[in-house]
Amino acid sequence: MVKRKSIIAAVLVAVLAVSGFGVYRTQAAGKIDENKQCTVTVKNPISGYAGVIEVNFYKVADMDSTGQFKTTGVLTDEQLKSLNNATAETQNELAKDAYEALNLGKENAASPTKVLSFDMSNSSQVTNNIDRAMYLCVPQTAFDTTTQYNFEYYLVSVPSSNYIQSTKVDESGNIVSDSDDSWNYNVELLLKSKASQRFGKLEIAKTLKTFNQSLGTASFVFEVEGVDESGKTILSNVYTMNFDSAKTDSIVIDNIPAGTVCHVTEVYSGASYTEVAVPVENASEEGVTIIADDTVSVEFVNDYDNRLEVGGVSVENHFEKSGETEFKWKGSNAN
Repeated sequence: MVKRKSIIAAVLVAVLAVSGFGVYRTQAAGKIDENKQCTVTVKNPISGYAGVIEVNFYKVADMDSTGQFKTTGVLTDEQLKSLNNATAETQNELAKDAYEALNLGKENAASPTKVLSFDMSNSSQVTNNIDRAMYLCVPQTAFDTTTQYNFEYYLVSVPSSNYIQSTKVDESGNIVSDSDDSWNYNVELLLKSKASQRFGKLEIAKTLKTFNQSLGTASFVFEVEGVDESGKTILSNVYTMNFDSAKTDSIVIDNIPAGTVCHVTEVYSGASYTEVAVPVENASEEGVTIIADDTVSVEFVNDYDNRLEVGGVSVENHFEKSGETEFKWKGSNAN
């Protein structure tokens, strides 16, 4: 019999977990202390992040002293009533409804009721004051030098109640309540982020000061090796530039992960042409670091050296992207 009760209890726990029975409730026992300042706290959700997280708050309902919500026109009274004992799925649906009602993400988007900035440079958590209400909390995209962080939006009640219907069951399969129904005036925002790689470009500029037309096309070959912060090679290729006159030309390599250190070496400087200047120092040895959403340039200058050597080469390896930061060699062509 005990075994059967244990099985029933286990099944009930599974059902409660799937159905979202143990959900956040907005009401609590007793009235709200209207003289008490409400606050919101953000704990740094990104390991090692030392920038600013900006959060837009859009009021979707007023809250009276008993914790009842009153519509501001964003959500209907019926929708607000459904928040009592709402499952996580219902809350997400209502947050989406509020997002759409406010035209967020569109040109005619509503202005936020309040914008709070949380500077994580000197602290793992930051607290700011805010007025009592139900808000749609919309964290803005955050960036560091190599990564972009996008956050989910959701509804938050300020103040909130930690009144949670328990999902615990005893050995008889009965629900055990251990809930706390007091008002919480300092609401912690649980920010969930998704990280994505940022990219930049590398420009290789070549100036040929003098061109000897009798020698034909002048070809210049550049080797590019890119390594990440761990020293792993994520880009290895050669690129060719062909000249039929004295001029400045360039090639641009895009979609290079930000933070990549690229070593650029001119491995073939053309028959009868000598490298006379490399304005960017140590482009080959120390390398240049790719900057997100920007173009980093290296420049090489060559001039005719009075030799009468005819010859040219045009070689370029072909790599295809494998994953987000690695490239696989596919072969090369040569002319």
